[in-house]
Amino acid sequence: SKSAANTVMLQGFNSRHITGRASGALCKEFRELKLLDKITKLHYNGKLDPSVKGSTCKSLIQEFVLWKGLSYVPQNIHVSIHWNKSNPLVLANKEDVLWTYLKKTQAKK
Repeated sequence: SKSAANTVMLQGFNSRHITGRASGALCKEFRELKLLDKITKLHYNGKLDPSVKGSTCKSLIQEFVLWKGLSYVPQNIHVSIHWNKSNPLVLANKEDVLWTYLKKTQAKK
């Protein structure tokens, strides 16, 4: 649904929680999910360029954007997460963080 119409609230509720704009981080997450969805569909149908490969989501998205270009936007992107020149797709430029398992420490007595 594109609106909060026909939504029933049983207690007091700030309507901005469901009608307000999503945070930048949340929009970025949804954009990345849409790109990963497109990558998956192209790969499944055998139409993904062989240069698009990676071991992490971030590296796959970066390779895909290198192939398609920063101005490429998949079809059916909701207007709230659509990117363009005035609201560009921002890719993370940080290194992937390696996971480290920490050992449990003994509690102090």
